[in-house]
Amino acid sequence: ARHRSLHATKALGGQVKPDKHGHYATSVAEITSTRPLSRHHWFRRLVSNSIATPVTKQHRAEMESWGQWGNTASGCEGGTRRQQLYADYHPLLIHHVLDVENAHSAIARLAVFFTLRRYASAHDASDHDRAAYRYFLFFYAIPGPTITQSGPSFVSIVQTDALDQGDGMANYFFNITYSPVVYHFCRTYLGPDVPRPLPLRS
Repeated sequence: ARHRSLHATKALGGQVKPDKHGHYATSVAEITSTRPLSRHHWFRRLVSNSIATPVTKQHRAEMESWGQWGNTASGCEGGTRRQQLYADYHPLLIHHVLDVENAHSAIARLAVFFTLRRYASAHDASDHDRAAYRYFLFFYAIPGPTITQSGPSFVSIVQTDALDQGDGMANYFFNITYSPVVYHFCRTYLGPDVPRPLPLRS
């Protein structure tokens, strides 16, 4: 248990975000916002990287069919192109790109758990699906010790929910769980005429 807790322990840092004009701060006083980033044990980073690439490639087409481009190469550029296609092909509909703020810290671990379990237990589940599920259980089924600095001292807190921004698997966990919910919500409450995401490949 102590070995597992060690690998689930992280140090919490941050990344400075650009201001509304796209400029980065050159001093602490100029900082307007930051992105929290978790720094994990080297062993966890190696494990997450070995799983994230194959499982993401396996489900990329499925996530793109929901309009989720977060795990797609050049996904931000793809989103811009997709918006233009929507405007060209469906000029009478309202179009908007959504950016979920603090997505990793907003999603419940229980929701991710049920999603990953469904994929891992499916009759056509792959080794990648099962590896992603085991990874989640190992690192997220227990409270995660988090070390952060408060002034001159360090403080240890325990995280019991949400995902770690900075975890190599977090993008996949979030996207495979959240995207179908949003897509089916829109189809249900906005009507079946809501167009499916347009493909960007010929």
